[in-house]
Amino acid sequence: MRVVLPVDIGSFESPGRATSLSECLNLMPYSPEAPGGATTGSLISTPGVILGDNDGKVSHYQFIFKGSTYSVAREGIYLGSALVASATESIVQQDTQAYITIADNSEVVCICNRGGDSFFWDTSGSVITKITDSVFQGYQSSENGVRTVDSIDGYFVFNTTEYVFNSGLVTNVDKGTSFDALDFSSAEFSSDRIVMIKKLKGELHVFGEFTTEVWANVGGSGFPFQRIDGATIERGLSTIQSIGSIQEVDNSFVFQGRSETESLGVWRATGGGGSTKISNGYIDSLMAQTDDGKLSFSYSQNGQVFYGMYTQNGTVFIDLQASSMKGYPVWHRRGGISSENEDGSTNYSNYKYNSIIFSDGALLADYRYEMRDDNWGEVYDSGNPYLTPPFSDSVIDTTLVPTRRFTG
Repeated sequence: MRVVLPVDIGSFESPGRATSLSECLNLMPYSPEAPGGATTGSLISTPGVILGDNDGKVSHYQFIFKGSTYSVAREGIYLGSALVASATESIVQQDTQAYITIADNSEVVCICNRGGDSFFWDTSGSVITKITDSVFQGYQSSENGVRTVDSIDGYFVFNTTEYVFNSGLVTNVDKGTSFDALDFSSAEFSSDRIVMIKKLKGELHVFGEFTTEVWANVGGSGFPFQRIDGATIERGLSTIQSIGSIQEVDNSFVFQGRSETESLGVWRATGGGGSTKISNGYIDSLMAQTDDGKLSFSYSQNGQVFYGMYTQNGTVFIDLQASSMKGYPVWHRRGGISSENEDGSTNYSNYKYNSIIFSDGALLADYRYEMRDDNWGEVYDSGNPYLTPPFSDSVIDTTLVPTRRFTG
């Protein structure tokens, strides 16, 4: 008897051994839109990567400043292969992207290492300096130190677990790198600890463990931001590891969090204090087993909008457009090459790239690799191109034969 599985429903966890032993990897559901709504979906390959034209520093940390893409390494900041700013000490003090935040105020770039040192780069020069201001260092000496940074309305805004504070406003005579001891505030809606601050949809979001407050710039003297009544999201980031989970996508933002009475899930917020859960039971179970930094990324390609995240048991993506058309979350899983064996076979692991950005008309993974939907492979560390599952393990120029990968 032949059983037809509705494969376009996305990732799931089967209680039956025969089905659960079969793993669909690097195939994503595709639900084309037709007159009257979405048509029946199919499976298509996830995009592969080729070595791009950027002869630059391979880095997991990138930011876009005035239209150019920069890479951040321990020794300094690169534009392409050129080191444009350097420091006398390491400016990247964590190995996980989820623990580092980068912002700019149009004149200065700030790099904040969670609980570690923070740095300013005045972009008119080539020197990166550690923030030694006494007010800033007072916050840094508090329990857990300064956690994250963002920039909004010309201010750099930082947080500790108790307070939110800002630097001076960038002006023609001040580049916004000074601090005033009176320019601070604390969360008001709930007493949960502050995990992160982030500018989203033009407003300052203060993420606590179980709630998220939205603040607006009301001006005046002292701290310029104030909580907007009725806009609080009654879910937060839960832990500092979740700061890497926030992504702005399609006039909304996605994050991994929960309330005091919920388990960890993936949520999409569109404003007004509302949020909608977009993860299913299988995705929630993967997150529950992940203790490390919850790294994520988002991108759009060919009209499809994706949010992806790492877990300790696989890298999973949701197609937000397909999910909207279908009326339920449509997830899929991606993997890559982790090592080559002596017999020529390969071992597979999580998706190997830590960042995806759009730059110079191309989607770039870890800055040097271009994501292409007409390519089904990836460049391994040796420089050789290899096909990734579900295709065969041979090199790219071999005939592409779709296969299914079985585990267990």
